[in-house]
Amino acid sequence: MRTILESLTIPKRQLLVQEELRPIFSPAEILQLSTYLPKGLVLADPDQDIIFVIMGFQKGIMAKEKVVNTGRVFFRDNKLNIIFGKLQEEVRGINHQTGEMIDRRLHPFTVGSRRFESKIPTTITLGDGKALYLDYKSNRMRRDWLVLDVPTILAEAKNSSNKAENEASGSGTGNAQISAEVLEDINNNKLDIQNMKKDLSGIKEVLFELKEHMLELQQEK
Repeated sequence: MRTILESLTIPKRQLLVQEELRPIFSPAEILQLSTYLPKGLVLADPDQDIIFVIMGFQKGIMAKEKVVNTGRVFFRDNKLNIIFGKLQEEVRGINHQTGEMIDRRLHPFTVGSRRFESKIPTTITLGDGKALYLDYKSNRMRRDWLVLDVPTILAEAKNSSNKAENEASGSGTGNAQISAEVLEDINNNKLDIQNMKKDLSGIKEVLFELKEHMLELQQEK
């Protein structure tokens, strides 16, 4: 799973004409997803999806940006499917139109759907073992839906591993720098998870209050 997630890239936003690629998931995101997604997929029935909402930091044009990735993961026809709801979308705490704080209890992040296509701002890089899902009803490719042939991707990663190891061994400071970035992202993600748990508790309170209000209205009738 870690190799699969590391292979997913999108075009890098830049001012130059030459196109570069950047990973969809940060090292900290990959660490968490590669730990929990396999466990969920083992427990899931064929018609069940594993959904994820995860935040990380990506290098922007001027500085690092806090972004969110959301989606659902499942196996179908021996292929790993990922449907993205949000793809490196900048996390904003304030609504730019109203100037008010965004309450995630009332406006949660969407996680993608099998039935409806999510509007994502970029195109996911395709290649050996990676394809977009063909919606037979509309006869169109879904830009938010990836179909992954796991053996093909793993074989491609194995073929290029020697080159990557040689490049990595050329500098000892790179590993320390990457480790520092991973630790920073992990700490930030822990805080985000704690905040999301608080938001979930708030949602339960709102639903309970709505239920009580509905009961009062029924009694009045």
